[in-house]
Amino acid sequence: MTDLTINVDEKLKKDAEAVFNRLGMDLPSAITLFLRTSVRCDGLPFEGRIEAFNDETLDAIAEAEELKNHPEKFKHYDSVSDLMEDLNKDD
Repeated sequence: MTDLTINVDEKLKKDAEAVFNRLGMDLPSAITLFLRTSVRCDGLPFEGRIEAFNDETLDAIAEAEELKNHPEKFKHYDSVSDLMEDLNKDD
């Protein structure tokens, strides 16, 4: 075994620990899983290209963040048929 020392933002570390704890693992186990998967994949175990984040994707991410932080700003529907009716309106 060997030690691995990395510097990360304190909030990022705490947020990541919370995620991994919900998955039943600690941070060192999650990092080991990431490293093992990277070796097995012979690369990053996820899409890591910059072009994967085009304007449409970035807009969708921003909208999701806005919805998460300000749900009152978005229209809510009581049923799928209400949603479909609104989508099919000619404005």
